[in-house]
Amino acid sequence: MQDWDDYRYLLAVKRYGSLSAAAARLSVDVTTVSRRIKLLQKNMGTQFLERLADGSYQLTPIGEAASAKAEIVEKELAEFEATATGSDLNVAGNVRISSVPMIINRLITPKAPDFLNQYPDLELQLNSDVRELNLLKRETDIALRLARPQEGGSHVKVKRVGGLKHAIYISANVPLSDYPKLPWCSYHDDLAHLPQAQWINKEVNNGRGVLSRLKAGDAEGVIESVATCQTRSVLPTMIGDGDLRLKRVEDKTSNPDFVREVWLMVHSDLSKLARFKIVSEWLRDLFEAEESR
Repeated sequence: MQDWDDYRYLLAVKRYGSLSAAAARLSVDVTTVSRRIKLLQKNMGTQFLERLADGSYQLTPIGEAASAKAEIVEKELAEFEATATGSDLNVAGNVRISSVPMIINRLITPKAPDFLNQYPDLELQLNSDVRELNLLKRETDIALRLARPQEGGSHVKVKRVGGLKHAIYISANVPLSDYPKLPWCSYHDDLAHLPQAQWINKEVNNGRGVLSRLKAGDAEGVIESVATCQTRSVLPTMIGDGDLRLKRVEDKTSNPDFVREVWLMVHSDLSKLARFKIVSEWLRDLFEAEESR
């Protein structure tokens, strides 16, 4: 019987579009992905991938059919594993959490060690990715989103777990008297829909400052700009207050008046199992504590 793992490599190529992207997701090198798929093709006596003129790969019709079957097997194995490891009252096993880098790196990662000390048999896999990983495809177990999710239907449980208050920040080394002179650090044009970017643009349009010529691709870039490049910007207070390189500015004429909601998503099949329930409750408590500050 063919090794299931070989189908996993084929499925990864289908999901992520290339051998290199599949290798990155599976934490292996491209050679390993290529070798495993070639072995699968040899053993099955058929071709699952074909190379195009530009050097990229695409699945053949039989490759598409094989990957679709592999996705069904993966789902059933995940459901069995979740039931087998979570059927008792012990909080044990792995839980994959995904969110934007700011949430993973600056809130969850620092808090995780104290939480894990309570559960010696629990393991957290933290994925910081601007791409929204798909619960239905089992790319992650729990997802934290900064807007109400629209996908998933009855297969996914969705709950609002908190909100991110925002404030103005400058470098801790900049005198408050220099604050009005600093340009605003905002985001790339394709992120202009973000509430914080819209608020900054409104300030500039109302004559309260100018935009910096440096635009960031995510909140991490904004943080570094404010801390090191003599700009000001708007950040979640739970992030800004925790960075000693920054200081909050209380500006009575320019107070950010928006809150970004945080939504937790978990697959319905997993939500009642011990480890997923405990981790979901921990994440909810983290954000509720931050929101109530």
